Amino acid sequence: MKRVIVLSACLAGATCVSVSPLCGCGPVQPISVVYGVVSRTGAPVAGAPVHFYASMEECVGQTGTPNNGVPTTTDASGRYRSFVAVNALSDTGCVIVTVVDSLAHPVDSVAVQHRPVRFSTVVDSVRIDVALPARP
Repeated sequence: MKRVIVLSACLAGATCVSVSPLCGCGPVQPISVVYGVVSRTGAPVAGAPVHFYASMEECVGQTGTPNNGVPTTTDASGRYRSFVAVNALSDTGCVIVTVVDSLAHPVDSVAVQHRPVRFSTVVDSVRIDVALPARP
């Protein structure tokens, strides 16, 4: 009887740790929480669209085209927060945060690159503040 209980416990544990349709779970994707404040001349910018580009390699030469973060907008205090994921093993990489400046004519954007960012199955976070240029 003791062997049956131990064997059952081992099989149940192996089923939900492995990728299996039996428990409805898949592989966990490495993520990081990216948050910050968007401001212009020290004042918070509300309602600004924020996009993310993340890579396990260099971000140099990237335009910040959104590819793997959940786009968001800033709140009344200019704050934003989002999960950003990569399709790789847990490691460090870089993130480009792009904020659309809808008051610019024509509409412009400001991109801020941050490295290193830790992507892991244990959620980590990084603060990236973005300052939009002053408008005349």
